[in-house]
Amino acid sequence: NPVLEAFGNARTRQNGNSSRFGKFVEVHISHAGRVVGGTLKPYMLEASRVAGDLVAGERTYHVFYLLRTALAALSSGTAPKTPFWAQLAQVPEWAELARIACPALAASPRLLGSAGEDVSGALAGFEGLVEGLLGTGMRPDEVAECCRLVAAVAVVVAVAVGAVL
Repeated sequence: NPVLEAFGNARTRQNGNSSRFGKFVEVHISHAGRVVGGTLKPYMLEASRVAGDLVAGERTYHVFYLLRTALAALSSGTAPKTPFWAQLAQVPEWAELARIACPALAASPRLLGSAGEDVSGALAGFEGLVEGLLGTGMRPDEVAECCRLVAAVAVVVAVAVGAVL
């Protein structure tokens, strides 16, 4: 699931796509296909991956890198020439987010790219994330708001750890 991957996985020294959560979600669905309830078992998300010191070779959650790459592509006009990206580029909320957050995310030392970074893979991952969020029933404006919050967290953390933005 692209949503769980983006928000729950991070690159570690041992594994480039390591699950960093231990959560079980049980969704109860009626025969008519409606959600009627659910059970959530506790988990331990590594908060240190969001705001703490990262050991060399470790990264924060994928969602931050996916968003940084997507906003950079939207901002620079280098996004793939597909209907998904063409539509995203026309939505004022995304244009504003790219204009405001892209410079800060690009300057964040915690989100610096690495040599040989897979930009097309990150863009495909972001597209999967957005489609996954829409598939949960979120409206497009709610998906944009979610990404605004992710960008805000990244910027606040960069400032809190002393990064000059």
